[in-house]
Amino acid sequence: MFGAVHMSSSASTARDFELLQEYLDDNQEPLYVDGQILDDGEPRDAGECCADCSFSRMAPTARQPVLFVCKRHRRVHVCGEECTHKIISHEDASCEWTGEMMRGRLIAEVVNRHQIHARSQACRSSATSHEQNKGFDRHQRIKTAMEDVGKICGDAICKVEKKKGAFVSALRQYFGVINKQTDAFDRTGLNSKRILQFGLACTYLHRTGVTAGGAVLFKMLPDMKKHLPKTHALIKKEIKVTSITRNEVLLKELMKKQQANNLPLDIFAFPDF
Repeated sequence: MFGAVHMSSSASTARDFELLQEYLDDNQEPLYVDGQILDDGEPRDAGECCADCSFSRMAPTARQPVLFVCKRHRRVHVCGEECTHKIISHEDASCEWTGEMMRGRLIAEVVNRHQIHARSQACRSSATSHEQNKGFDRHQRIKTAMEDVGKICGDAICKVEKKKGAFVSALRQYFGVINKQTDAFDRTGLNSKRILQFGLACTYLHRTGVTAGGAVLFKMLPDMKKHLPKTHALIKKEIKVTSITRNEVLLKELMKKQQANNLPLDIFAFPDF
C-alpha cells in the first residue's frame, strides 16, 4: 500500500518537473529570426526566398521545434507555430514554402497542482508521418498545378506581374483561401486537373475583371486579354475551354451567394501581384 503511494508521488513529481521544463522552454529567447542568413560557411545566392526555393530541415530547438534552411539563399525559415506562410484548408494547414503539415491542439495541464497552464501547440508538427506525407503530397499537387498555369499563360503573366513568380504565388494563396472559406472543392476533391482548371479560371477572369458590391475583386488587365492563349492554343494543350468557363461561373456564383447572405466579399479579392 505504502509502496503504491510512493510510486504515485514520484510519478507526480516527475510530471511537475516535465511541466516546469516545458514552461522554461517556452520562455527561452528564440535562437533564429525568420529570414536571417545562416552563417554556416555554405555558398549562397543573394536575394530573398520564395515558394519556389528548396528547403532542408534544421536541428530543432525547444523554443523553435520546426526549422528549415533554404538551400539556395541559406536563409532560415521558422516554420510550425510561427510560420508566416501557412495555407489553411478545411482539413489542416501546411506551409506554402516547405510543405510542412500542421494541425491544432490545445493542452491544459495543472502546474505544481495549483495553476492551469494552457497553451496552444497549434503548429508544432504534431501530425503523424502518414499525415505529413499526405499533406506534403497535396502541397506539391497545388504548387505544381499553379506552376503549370504559369507556364501555359506565361506570355500574359510576365506582362502584368511586378516580380517574377508573384502571380503564381498569388494563385496559390487565393486557392488556399477559397478552399478554406467555401465549399467549392468539397465534392470534386483536390486532384491536379481540378486545381489547374481553377487556376486558369482565375487567370482568365483578369481579362474582363470582376466587380461586386462596389469592390473590385479581379482587376481588368488589358495585357491579359491581349496575351492569354486563345481557344485553339488551349485545345492544342488538351485544355477544355468549358472547364475554365465552368470554374469562372462557380466563383461568380459563390460571390453571389456571399452577397445574398450579407457576408463580406473580401475573401474573393484576388491578391496583389
